[in-house]
Amino acid sequence: MGKLWRVVLVLALLIGAAACGRGDTDAPRAKPAPAGPHALFKAPLSTQFAAARAATEETGSSHFTSTLTYGSSKGDIVEQTEGDQDYTAMTASADRAFTMPKAHPAELLKALGESARDSRQSMVITGEGVLFRTSTGRWLNYSSTQSQEFAKDAGEMLGRAGEAAPYTSPLNDLVSRVSPETAPKVLPDGTRRYTEEGGVNALIDVLPPGLGTVVEAVGPPTVPVTVDIDAQGHFRRIEADLGPLLGALKETAPGLYGGIRTLRAEYTLTGFGTSAPAGAPASGAIDQAHQVLVPARSVKPGLCGGVDTGLGLPRLVRPVPCTGKHDIRVFAQLNLDKEVAAKDADPMRVAGEECERAYDRAPRGWTGEATEQGYYSWLGHNESTGSSASGGTSVRGEFTCYVVTS
Repeated sequence: MGKLWRVVLVLALLIGAAACGRGDTDAPRAKPAPAGPHALFKAPLSTQFAAARAATEETGSSHFTSTLTYGSSKGDIVEQTEGDQDYTAMTASADRAFTMPKAHPAELLKALGESARDSRQSMVITGEGVLFRTSTGRWLNYSSTQSQEFAKDAGEMLGRAGEAAPYTSPLNDLVSRVSPETAPKVLPDGTRRYTEEGGVNALIDVLPPGLGTVVEAVGPPTVPVTVDIDAQGHFRRIEADLGPLLGALKETAPGLYGGIRTLRAEYTLTGFGTSAPAGAPASGAIDQAHQVLVPARSVKPGLCGGVDTGLGLPRLVRPVPCTGKHDIRVFAQLNLDKEVAAKDADPMRVAGEECERAYDRAPRGWTGEATEQGYYSWLGHNESTGSSASGGTSVRGEFTCYVVTS
């Protein structure tokens, strides 16, 4: 699941009208008059979001902050990305941070598509793809010109290059598709605050891929969205209350999401016209991702991989010797084509059961080095289901079973 958001904070412009007296230096000066509201607020209500997007892009650049917060009594889980973007060149640089308190179960980490409870990432978005800074200081270049198969595996990273803005934000993308229907409230500083309903389908990418699929299937059709446009006509803040989606998540795994009470997404923008993204690193510090990474499904059982790739799930890994530092060890590759009695069976659940059997058969030397004993993970590739002739479910797909080792 690629699977964010920013606010606009602009100082009010003052237009000075100085009084001049003939040779009278002591003549009183008129106080600057505040600028009037942007012309877009006089336009038809339904066009105001589109006009604000145009006005925001006309500034040339902005600083953005995108935050997704899972509120919980066990401690909030927070994903936040902050950076700068150039609307003209369609380039950006960003730093992403994810934190999940230890009180939350390890299974939730996987469900959220993350590989560590505390992680930091740096990225540069260019016109040709996305560069990710690894822990060694070198960069991986995810080029948008590679094969469709590679792009599918690298979709989470390539998806960070946005269409509505240089750095993608599902909230920004949502607003570009919504026409306001309710007149905004005018705040003291001239900001207009709109309260609308946003379609959940447009917000799916806010959530990790697995959660987005669940919500799309059984979640509510809309959620409350608040949009602030400042007096100069720029997007300042976009916030979505995703709380209504929690019910769908808790239905699928009540024990996993039971402690999460609130779910909010926010996108804010500041620094209009003064923000400058970091440039691309020197070519000598760049590795081409398609040359040094391989699909996890191609790693033979018993072999190891590094996952310092910027991807939440190890769909692409760097092959490394098991005698050195490694992050995962594959213990089985499954190619399923079977029928199960259950109707509408979940292919990932069926694969999990098969991985459990493979885990029990695998050499202890492979599975024993897992950071959490007894735990294993699996990935699906091209999985699909269909109704079987007997009334059950036909499950197909390739699945990689592995243990996390660091």
